[in-house]
Amino acid sequence: MKSEGVIMKRRIKEFVIAIIGLGLLMTIPGCFPVVVEDEPWAPDGHWGRNEYYYYPGPGVYFDRHRDLYYYHDGGRWQESHTPPPNFHKDRDSHRELHLDTDRPYTYHSDVQKRFPPVHQ
Repeated sequence: MKSEGVIMKRRIKEFVIAIIGLGLLMTIPGCFPVVVEDEPWAPDGHWGRNEYYYYPGPGVYFDRHRDLYYYHDGGRWQESHTPPPNFHKDRDSHRELHLDTDRPYTYHSDVQKRFPPVHQ
């Protein structure tokens, strides 16, 4: 019968190997989904009930409840039930915002500072 010390050493060794393996897997792109944000965000003092997904790359806001897109085009902010041209929703690239306005672009400079576009 093996002593408790030998069994404990074997379990510790297996645990360390598992942790190292998991760490190596996490370095391989695409192995795990991207965690975007743990919690919704709003600029200080502007937390509200309006929920949006913000896509930093194209600078597009999407109102989940009203099915509206907000995007800058032709020098003005546009509101549309259809996305802007060449826009593709990527479920892993949005940030969730809870704002106190029905015009999310009102705080666009704050949002852009917090979530700058990522160029790949």
